[in-house]
Amino acid sequence: MVIDIGNLTTDWLVINPGEIVDYGLAGSIPLGIHQVISDFEESFRANHIELVKDISVLPPARVRKAIATGVFESLGKKHPCSEYVAKQPATNSLIPTNVLLSIRRVTWASSG
Repeated sequence: MVIDIGNLTTDWLVINPGEIVDYGLAGSIPLGIHQVISDFEESFRANHIELVKDISVLPPARVRKAIATGVFESLGKKHPCSEYVAKQPATNSLIPTNVLLSIRRVTWASSG
């Protein structure tokens, strides 16, 4: 399976054993990392009002790191946040379950 999670879309192509492309399981959805980041920031802000009250924009590098590690670092403190990623509709919708259940090998690809 080749998965391309872009800024605004997620696309995938399934390659079965014998390297035969299964176009019936190929697809694209209008959901990308931008929505995951936006959902995370909204949840984090809602749950840490005092921490972010004076911050108009959370630093993008820290947000990406928090999504990847489950910890947001600010003012020398570590704030657990993995539940904000796991509970987001965007995170859970990136790859449909029926596609995930049909694969044996995944190759991750990213543009940009």
